[in-house]
Amino acid sequence: MENWGRINGFTLGLAELLKRAGCEQIHFGVESGFGKVLQRIKKDIHISSVLESVEICRKTELQCLASFIVGFPFETWDDVKRTRQLIASLNKKKCSLFRAQAYPLPCDPAVG
Repeated sequence: MENWGRINGFTLGLAELLKRAGCEQIHFGVESGFGKVLQRIKKDIHISSVLESVEICRKTELQCLASFIVGFPFETWDDVKRTRQLIASLNKKKCSLFRAQAYPLPCDPAVG
């Protein structure tokens, strides 16, 4: 069984409870490896919390997946590099990477 989880609020006690309930894997939407990007998208997490949550998963033998997004309109190549570095530091974990895609609003006159 897989569960989606949030980094903020994830504790050792919660992980142990999930494990006892039969959870085998948890998926975190980390989104970026750079704190300023996380602030800008109002993610309300810190990189240190990501690392701590991954360590909790290791301790409780929960499989940990992390997803990331690159290509926010305000993101720089250095920001993307920091995300790549965080993914590399989680090399024993499964990570997925998505590209941000902006779509025009339906009320946009350019849409027709």
